[in-house]
Amino acid sequence: MNASLVDPNRNRLLGVHVDYFREGLPLDAERDCSAAISELLEESRFTVIDRDLGPYHLTIYNTGERLAFQVADHTRNPICLHLMSYRSLLRFVRDYEQICDVHVKAAAGSDLYRLEAIDMGRRAMHDEGSAFLQDRLSTKFAFDRQTARRLFTLIFVCLTRTRINSALALSAVR
Repeated sequence: MNASLVDPNRNRLLGVHVDYFREGLPLDAERDCSAAISELLEESRFTVIDRDLGPYHLTIYNTGERLAFQVADHTRNPICLHLMSYRSLLRFVRDYEQICDVHVKAAAGSDLYRLEAIDMGRRAMHDEGSAFLQDRLSTKFAFDRQTARRLFTLIFVCLTRTRINSALALSAVR
């Protein structure tokens, strides 16, 4: 584990908020986000590089072109705002979205072996996206693998819901 993540009382997330347009969020996505946030609050390893001001509050939102990671200290005083282009992350998001769709369809069938193989692929894709996210943010934040997985889940919903809401808005205009 990263040496900067040693103090579990300070280097953790105290609060997490994701602005992903909750209206119209499917029940399963809502459940996944709630579970990821609960798990992050229960057990996470997170710190801002070169700033020992934890525990932290993290807000993630989509600015349209970038993902914003707004971090505040335990008293909610702003520490930093990091903007990250999400274009490079979209490959993982699209691939993960496709494999999740296949997983849902396979779950409706009765082939347990096929479902198990798809689930292994889904977890592997989630791990790849999480590792990529961890690497992309490594100059600003340090966090462990489990925290990366949970953050990827939240970002996945943030990005897919934004794309869906944009598509719905465009189709309503037509």
